[in-house]
Amino acid sequence: MGRYQPYGKNVQAEDKDEFHPIWRGVGCILMVVVPLLAFGLTLLGLQNLNIQVPRQFIVPLSWPGWQYFPPFMRTQNILVILMGTLALTVLIGGLLTFITFVIYKFFGPSRYGPTDMPPIQRQIKKRYKPNR
Repeated sequence: MGRYQPYGKNVQAEDKDEFHPIWRGVGCILMVVVPLLAFGLTLLGLQNLNIQVPRQFIVPLSWPGWQYFPPFMRTQNILVILMGTLALTVLIGGLLTFITFVIYKFFGPSRYGPTDMPPIQRQIKKRYKPNR
């Protein structure tokens, strides 16, 4: 036993920064739901908004593997659908992150704990004016 080690059992402090296990499940569900939502919104946008697709993004259906794709993927606009899905996934993820930030800012724990020192208040000094 060393000089600075306790004589009792090895008691380790609990890690207070660990998240509740339910948040792992919520994150897993969001990793599946957000891209599916973005994919659906992209398909609805292409059908309802009548967007003109440039010729460079049209993929010919002559590739032999096209017959194994699901019917909604057998389209010449597959590159536009994938790019739209990626863009909407990033936008929806950013929006959810911003909403989480705002909720945490208003309802989260205080910035300073019980052992923290209060922030330093700067004192405003008056400017010296000589008498004449």
